[in-house]
Amino acid sequence: MKKRILSLLLALVMVLSLLTVVVMAADNTTVPVPVTALKVDGGKVQGIEETWLSAHSGKKLAVTIPDNIDGVAVTGIGENAFASLRCVESVRTESSSENSIFELPESLKEIGARAFQNCFADGVDAKVKVPKTVTSIGTQAFDDAAITQIVVMKKSNSSRDNNFKDFAIDAFKSSAKPIIIFNNKGAYSDFLWNRNSTGLTITRPVTVNFYHNGKMLKSEIHLYQLPFGYVKNQSTGFWENQNYELPAYDGEKPTEDRPGYEFAYNGWKINNTIIDEDFTLTQDRETVSAYTTDSGDWTLMKPKISYLVDKTVCTDEQPYMVQIEDGKEHSVGVQVEHPLLKSEKGTDKEYAYFEYNWWDEYAPSETEPNTVNGPRSEAEPKLFSNAETDRKLNCVMTDQNTIPITEEEHARTGRSQYLVVVYGYIVKNGGTPELFYKSAENFIHFGSGSVETTVNDVYLIQVDVKKAEISPADSILPLLSISKKAPKLNTRDHFAYVQGYPDGTVKPAGSITRAEVAAILFRLMDADSRSLYYSTASGFRDVDSTKWYNTYVATLNNAGVITDSRTGYFRPNDAITRAELAAMLAQFAEKKSAAIYFSDVSAGYWAANAIALTANLGWINGYPDGTFRPDNKIIRAESMTIVNNTLRRTPCKEGLLPVSVMIIWPDNAASAWYYEAVQEATNSHEYSRASTTAKEQWTKLLPVRDWAAFERAWSTANSAANPGNVVDGQDGNLNKN
Repeated sequence: MKKRILSLLLALVMVLSLLTVVVMAADNTTVPVPVTALKVDGGKVQGIEETWLSAHSGKKLAVTIPDNIDGVAVTGIGENAFASLRCVESVRTESSSENSIFELPESLKEIGARAFQNCFADGVDAKVKVPKTVTSIGTQAFDDAAITQIVVMKKSNSSRDNNFKDFAIDAFKSSAKPIIIFNNKGAYSDFLWNRNSTGLTITRPVTVNFYHNGKMLKSEIHLYQLPFGYVKNQSTGFWENQNYELPAYDGEKPTEDRPGYEFAYNGWKINNTIIDEDFTLTQDRETVSAYTTDSGDWTLMKPKISYLVDKTVCTDEQPYMVQIEDGKEHSVGVQVEHPLLKSEKGTDKEYAYFEYNWWDEYAPSETEPNTVNGPRSEAEPKLFSNAETDRKLNCVMTDQNTIPITEEEHARTGRSQYLVVVYGYIVKNGGTPELFYKSAENFIHFGSGSVETTVNDVYLIQVDVKKAEISPADSILPLLSISKKAPKLNTRDHFAYVQGYPDGTVKPAGSITRAEVAAILFRLMDADSRSLYYSTASGFRDVDSTKWYNTYVATLNNAGVITDSRTGYFRPNDAITRAELAAMLAQFAEKKSAAIYFSDVSAGYWAANAIALTANLGWINGYPDGTFRPDNKIIRAESMTIVNNTLRRTPCKEGLLPVSVMIIWPDNAASAWYYEAVQEATNSHEYSRASTTAKEQWTKLLPVRDWAAFERAWSTANSAANPGNVVDGQDGNLNKN
C-alpha cells in the first residue's frame, strides 16, 4: 500500500512539473531590457547579455537604446546585435512614446550587418525611422518579416556620388519587402543613383492639395509613384493606409453620344485631365494639385495598348521570341487603338494620333551598378539616337510604333528591355494638337520634357532573338512566341497520366498545384515536341534545378506553354486557377484566337484570349450563369476532366471495362460526376470508336507506366549527344505517335 501511495505521489509530482514547464513556455509577458543587460563596446551596442537572456527565456522583450551609457554616446548597433532573437516586441529610445514599436536614437551613426535580422516576435508590425545621423548600414540590417516600412531621414549630399556610399547595396533587403521612404527628394535621387537594388519599393513624399470649385478642401502627403491610399500620420511621421473616396455626384449622365469620350462625374483633375478612378502619382515634382467638379465633364478615353511581335498582337506574357535571318522583316512594338483615330471614327477636324519615345532600358545590378542606358550593339545607334554618331543620346521620338529587330544583339531579356513611352495627341476643330495621354516612364526620370505623366502604365518589352532554323521540310515559320513548330499533345495513346497516393486514394476533390499540372502536360506531350523542347533550365527564380518538377517546368517554358516574366516566379506549389490552366492549354491549340463571351472575362483580362479559345474548342466549359470564374482554384477531378476534353478522351460508364479489371479508387464513387474522368486519367487502356465524335469503348487494360523510371531514362537519353528511342521497360516505346 505504501509503495502504491509513493508511486502515485511521484506520478503527481511529474505531472505538476510538466504543467510548470508548459506554463513557462506559454508565458507571453513583455519584459523591459535594462540598460545594464546590454552588451556595449566603444559606444556600440553589441546585443543582450546571454545570462540575462537565459533568465528571461520565453518572454517578449522591450528593448530601449539610450543616447548614452555611462557618459559614452551610443553611436552604433553592432553586427548581429539582436539577430535571431524572434522575441522582441519593441525597440525604443528613452524619449519614445509607449506606442512606439521601432525608433532609434538620434546619436546613431552606424548600424551593422544583420543587426535586427529576425529579431521581432510574431504579430509585430514594425516601422523603422532611420535617423539622419546614420551614415553606415550593413548588409540586410533590417531583414525581418515584421518590418513593413523604413523611413530614411538622411539628407541629400552635396556630392551625390558619395552619399550612401557606406550603405550596403542590400542594406534594406528583406524577405518582407518593406517600403523604403526617403524623407526628401534629394536623398531619394541620390539613393537611386548609388544604391538602388532590384526588388525594393523606393519612394518619397509628395504634397497633394485638393481643390473644389477653386477652394482648397484639404492638403495631404502621399507617396511618389505609389497608389493613393497612403497618408502621413503627422504625430508619428509614418505613412499609413487611408482610403479617400471621391465626392458623391447626384446628377445625371448626358444622353448624347461622343465617340472617343467618357463622361466623368466628379473625378480628380491632374494637368486638366479628369481621372475618375483610383490613380497613381508619377509626377516628378513636390506638389500636385487635384480638382473636383460639380457638373461632371467629358474626358478623352485612354487608348488600348497591346504588344506587337512581327506586326502580330501578342499576349502580355514576356519575353517574346523573334527569329532573324529567314529573309523576313522582324520587329517589336506596341499597337495603339483609339476610337478617334482617322481609321476609326476620327475626322479631318477632330482626330487622335500617337507618337513614341523609344528607350534602350537597362536596370543596374549589384555587379553592374554603374551601367548606363543606351545602345549596346554597334548595329543599334540608329534605333536610339538622333544621329548615328551620337551614342550618348539613348532615346528617340518617332511616329513609328515598332522598331526593327535584325541582329542577335537586339535581344533584351532579364534586366534589359525596350521601353516605349506613348504620347497621345488630340486635334479639335482642325486646331493645334494637344497632349491628352502620356504613359509612364520607369522609376528613373530620364527625359527633360515638360509634359508630366498622368497615368501609371509602363510599356517595357522583353525580347529573345534567335536565328531562324530553316529546312526544306519546315519552310513556314511561326511569327511569334516560339522559334520552332508549336508543341503538340499525344491524343492517340490513352495511357494513365495521374497516379494515386500511397494510401490507395486518388483524392479527386483535392487541389492540384501548378507543378503537378506541369508534370501532367510534360507526360502528355508527343514524342517530337518533348524532344524538341527538352530543357532543364527554366529561368524561374523559384524553380531550383534539384526540384522534382524542374525538367517539366523548364521544358514547358521552352515550348512557350508556361510563361510568366512579369514576376519571374513560377509559384510551383500554388493551386492552379481555371485561367492559368486555360493559358497553358491554349498553347497547344491550332487556332490562335476566338470571341470572348463570358460576362466576367473582359477583353483586357490577361488570359482573355486563352479562355475564349479553350472554351470555343470545348476544352473548358463555363457556368450556366454565363460566367467563367477565371480565378477559381481547380480541384483534381476538374483538371482531369479538362485534360480529357483537350485530348478528346471521351469515356462513358458503359464503355469502361469491368470493375474487376480496372484500377479503382475508394474515393472515386461510381455515382460521382467525375467518376468516368478519373478512371480515364488513371487507367492505361486500348480503345475503339465508332466515329470521331462517338464515346470511346475500352478494349484492353494496359500496364501502368513507371513514370519516374521513364523520365529518368528519357532525360538521360535526351541530354546525350545523339538521343535515341526511350523505352520504359513495360510496353515498349512510350511515345507511339
